[in-house]
Amino acid sequence: MVNIVIDTNVIVAAFLSRSGRSHQILQQIRRNQTAWHYHLSAPLVFEYEEVLMRELPPDKFPRKRIREFLDDFISEGIRHRSIPRRRPISRDPDDDAVIELALFSKVDCIVTFNTRDFKPVEPLGVRVLTPMEFAAEYIT
Repeated sequence: MVNIVIDTNVIVAAFLSRSGRSHQILQQIRRNQTAWHYHLSAPLVFEYEEVLMRELPPDKFPRKRIREFLDDFISEGIRHRSIPRRRPISRDPDDDAVIELALFSKVDCIVTFNTRDFKPVEPLGVRVLTPMEFAAEYIT
């Protein structure tokens, strides 16, 4: 099994387009057809919620639907209660929360559209893949 962290931009993209790889990744999770486990932390889940509520138009994506998605998504992921804080690695503090989770949980990769800002983790053994790259390798 491959262990991953899914960046917030992938979750947002999955909501906005049903034809993209991000949506395909979430559909695989929803159907329990994955060859991977995804890891979650409280800071990352709070970021998911905050960004989804801010970025998605409420007329197309009712808040109740977003909360239901998050409840289901959280229940299927591997949850980590407390993660030690590290020195900043990235230019973005939200990215540091993803990096801290990835390093703490010893995942194989981070799935993100923001590959440039996550490059500092590659020498630490964590691959950084776009949804398209991840899907090409792990979705049949």
